[in-house]
Amino acid sequence: MKSPDLARRIVATTTSASWRKIPHVSFTLELDCTELVRQYAAQKQRAAEDSRISVPLNTLIVKLIADALAPFPKLYGSFSYNRLTNRPSWRLSESVNINMPWRLPDGQMIPIIFRDVNGKSLAGFSEEVEHIRAELPDLDIDREMLFAAKRDTGRRLRSLKLSALSRVIPLELIRIAGHYKEEKDSPPLVDPDGVVVSNAGSLLGSLKGRFAMLEIIEPKIMAIGIGSIDDSAAVSSGALTVKRTLPLTIAFDHRAIDLGDIVPFMQKLSEDTANFNFE
Repeated sequence: MKSPDLARRIVATTTSASWRKIPHVSFTLELDCTELVRQYAAQKQRAAEDSRISVPLNTLIVKLIADALAPFPKLYGSFSYNRLTNRPSWRLSESVNINMPWRLPDGQMIPIIFRDVNGKSLAGFSEEVEHIRAELPDLDIDREMLFAAKRDTGRRLRSLKLSALSRVIPLELIRIAGHYKEEKDSPPLVDPDGVVVSNAGSLLGSLKGRFAMLEIIEPKIMAIGIGSIDDSAAVSSGALTVKRTLPLTIAFDHRAIDLGDIVPFMQKLSEDTANFNFE
């Protein structure tokens, strides 16, 4: 049997720690995206007529999520918990950074970070996504993952998290073995400092489904899973209608927040989605 690749080993270490330490809770929001899908279809048609590149639907949904998160910094900040003193602490972030797991041609999944998504226009964010997509075939995945693990371990050690010591020797052995020899000058594409927004719908194709649970990667507080858009029956003014529904699963660290903390975010996202207009 083929041994696990380096990226898989690092992901396994991180996710194992996530499930050991974090009490996960999840909630699935049935997001009415009837108007959003209509607007998107019209935009796509106009773009085709003008020979322009259309904004991908996934990019649009991620941008809506980032904008809806922006007024609630507690949700996209960082959280730590000292088990010895039973003392929680929060660190707020000035911008909404999003981690999107990306499927590479060889089948590997790698989390790519997009910084300050709420501070960018939809067109600007879409251009950044397409730029990263073009870069991925030449990306040294192992090197990116190692730099991410090294940075995260350094942050944990500076925060006096003794559990990070278990990472130091393996990372140093990997470095000595020659997996990376110099520091990275350009901004990293892999970094745990972002809310994970994972899109199952883009992978499922004609299959339909939704997330039941997602792992939350410390030090973040929540993760979001985008399911498949599907038709659902609804009653409006006594008449049966069909609406387009997007299941959005939100997993959160119950030590840091409760369901009540994410309700305002879900309300804003629902309103923004229903009232979205490309014009």
